Amino acid sequence: MNDNGLKKELSEAYYNLLDYSAEIEYSTDGEHWEALDKIGFTDVGEYTLYARQKVTLKEKTDYKEVVGQATYIITPRDVTLTSGGTTKEYDGTPLTNDTVTAEGFVNDEGVTCTVTGTQTEVGSSENNFTYTLNSNTKAVNYNITPNYGTLTVTEKTTPDPVDPKPNPDTTPTPTPTPIVTPAPTAAPSTDDTTPENTATPAPTATAAPTATPAPAPTAAPAAARAATTIPQTGDNFPAVALVIVMLAAIVGLGITVVLRTDKKK
Repeated sequence: MNDNGLKKELSEAYYNLLDYSAEIEYSTDGEHWEALDKIGFTDVGEYTLYARQKVTLKEKTDYKEVVGQATYIITPRDVTLTSGGTTKEYDGTPLTNDTVTAEGFVNDEGVTCTVTGTQTEVGSSENNFTYTLNSNTKAVNYNITPNYGTLTVTEKTTPDPVDPKPNPDTTPTPTPTPIVTPAPTAAPSTDDTTPENTATPAPTATAAPTATPAPAPTAAPAAARAATTIPQTGDNFPAVALVIVMLAAIVGLGITVVLRTDKKK
C-alpha cells in the first residue's frame, strides 16, 4: 500500500482513515513469522527480509494484510595481517621477528600466525608467515591480505669490542708460585789450616765401651824404696825440686821419695 500519485492533502486524508497500529511481524522465508529481534544476518551473503501488518479502515472490522520485503547483502570484511620487519649488523646468528599484527577482525574473531621468515647472511628477505583461522572465525566473512615485513642483515662495520677489564667473576685467580729461600752458605775460611764449613752428618750413636778396671799397682819392694833417696844440697836444690815434680807422677807406684838437705857451713 502506498500513496504514490496522490496529492499531499489527499494522501494525508487517506492515511487518516487507516488504522495500522497492529504489530508488524517478520520472516526470512515468507512463511514463518516472528518478532524482528529474533532475526539476524551475520555471515556474508544475500538475504531477504519479509514484513507484514494488518491494516484496517477506521470504524471498520475488516482488515487487509499488507506484506513487504527488503534485501540485505553482507560482503566480506577486509583484514590485513602484517609481519614485523627488522635490521641488524651481521653476527652469524639468524635474524627473526615473530610479531604479526591484524587489523579488521570483529567480535574477538581472528587467526593464529606462525612466522617462518629468517635471515642470517648479509642481505634482505621477506618475513614470511602462515596463519590458521580461529575456531570462531569463518573464512567466508573476511578478505585476508598478508603483508610481509623485511628482514635485513647489514655488513659488519666495526670489530668486536674488547673488554679492557676482565670480569672478576669469570677470570680464574692464578695460583701463586711459592718462593724457595736457599739455605745460607758459610763464608770460606781465611785460615788455610781450618777447613771450610761443610755439612757434617750426625754421628751414629754407638754403645759405650765397657770400662776395664785398672790393675792395682804392685807395691815396690822395700829395698827399692830405700834406694830411692836423693840427696839434696843447697847447691843442687833447683834441680832436685824439678826431679821431685817429675817423681810426683809415679807416686802411685808406691815409691817413697826422701828429701835430705845437707847444707855446708
